[in-house]
Amino acid sequence: MIKVSVIIPVYKVPLEYLRKCLDSLAAQTLHECEFIVISDGASEAELSVCKEYARADFRFKIFSKAHNGVSATRQFGLNEAKGQYVTFVDSDDWVELNYLDEIYKKAVENSLEILNWDYRIENIIPSNQVKPLLNHSISLLNEEERNLFLNNILINQNFGQSLSFCSTRLYKTSFLREKNITFNKELSIGEDKAFNYQAYASANRLGYINKTYYNYRMRDDSTIHKFISNSLPIYMRYINYIASICLTQNKKSLGKEFLNIFFHSLDYSYFPTNKDISIKSSISNLKKIIPSKEFQQGLSLLNDQKLSIRLHFYLFCLRKNILLPIYIKASRRLLKRNLLCFFKK
Repeated sequence: MIKVSVIIPVYKVPLEYLRKCLDSLAAQTLHECEFIVISDGASEAELSVCKEYARADFRFKIFSKAHNGVSATRQFGLNEAKGQYVTFVDSDDWVELNYLDEIYKKAVENSLEILNWDYRIENIIPSNQVKPLLNHSISLLNEEERNLFLNNILINQNFGQSLSFCSTRLYKTSFLREKNITFNKELSIGEDKAFNYQAYASANRLGYINKTYYNYRMRDDSTIHKFISNSLPIYMRYINYIASICLTQNKKSLGKEFLNIFFHSLDYSYFPTNKDISIKSSISNLKKIIPSKEFQQGLSLLNDQKLSIRLHFYLFCLRKNILLPIYIKASRRLLKRNLLCFFKK
């Protein structure tokens, strides 16, 4: 019997990072597992490294397909998975020794559908300074704790770490299939959150182990740091999809997520520092997206929420398509960031 399936998408990863990832998996003491390594249009060099590990360790299973994005690749892995439980590892990250053995035992002992653990960010959070989700392990979350976790998937406000990552979760495979929880291939941003929200909303047996098993490598060229010149339509696809499946008690958190996304996009997509895009082009893009049905649906998540007078003013402007105050606010923030960059030099 295969106890755990680990799904590892591979695409444009430096070979030294890939080797560290695969080395950390090969070192696992759990033998009844499979490492489903999927080349998502990866280079021949990357694929060659993966095949090298497959020749040395029977647990590695290599698949190769045309590039179609991380959501489609992870779903491909889920469809292939034979394990009682399944988890994910990104090909530029690595895991701690024996973690599969420990998380599997914890999940089985408590008949869990989802098990959570902590992570550290390389070069940012030293191992002895990781801020855990909670200060103690929980064999089975109660309803209040489950709802806190659901809110935290949407916006990281309750805990020190985000619950949106799939790579720090162990899922019962039969549970995912019975509830038809899949990755939305139409999402290029927020696919982890969408998957996890569905899973957590459907699960009855959730657990948490207060240990750091996963090491996340922060890269400048990762999706979350990649510059996108007109990001709001992409973000709105994610927001409106989550809104369509969101429980009533979590709408407030989703509204806050919408606000975060909007102001983040203003700063880093439409009025960015040191990016080759004209303000005229950015304003033209904003004039199209803000009056759109999708954006206005996102604004409706903020109805009846307690917000500052200033935020209510900006929301009024957005609803009425009065955009000059928004441009002035964004320009001021851009000027402030430029000044900070200047004085840092």
